[in-house]
Amino acid sequence: MKKDSGKESVGAKSAGKLTERAAVRPTCVTLETFEPAALRAAAGHLVGLAKTEWKCYRKELQRCQEKFSEKRVHQFRVETRRLLSWIELVAPFLPSGRVGKIRDCLKRHLDTFDDLRDTHVQLLLTRKLGDGYAEATAFERYLRKREKHAHRRTLSNLKCMKTKRLGKWIASCRKDLKKR
Repeated sequence: MKKDSGKESVGAKSAGKLTERAAVRPTCVTLETFEPAALRAAAGHLVGLAKTEWKCYRKELQRCQEKFSEKRVHQFRVETRRLLSWIELVAPFLPSGRVGKIRDCLKRHLDTFDDLRDTHVQLLLTRKLGDGYAEATAFERYLRKREKHAHRRTLSNLKCMKTKRLGKWIASCRKDLKKR
């Protein structure tokens, strides 16, 4: 039989801390805790933001398709990420299936540029090594060749990138937000 020394065990101490933290943790904020007028105002702002973000996204895609350059690719990726951020922001107010479809579509659009962007980053780092290393020069030649292939492949994928379905999904999200 074990003797009780009157001291709490280490496990008991940590269990006590966990329950104390749980008691201090704030409760989840639900939509019901907000006033309806505040929710309507927020939904109106989010609807307007969706329209703005969608226009910017389409504009950058069109620019990237017209004149394909590193700067245009960067701007299009930024706009895609902004649209993704908007989707994440409004996700609690919308059906999860539609949000998932939009998120997946935008991520596929971003994935189009992965190989090219990775090659650009590697080229930047290789240039920093300078001409002091023969291996770096050979690797840079290899990266230039890889960049040409990635550039061609990305450009062909970009030219056939469709946004009609994505636009419909975002429009339906805007309608759902207006109803709130």
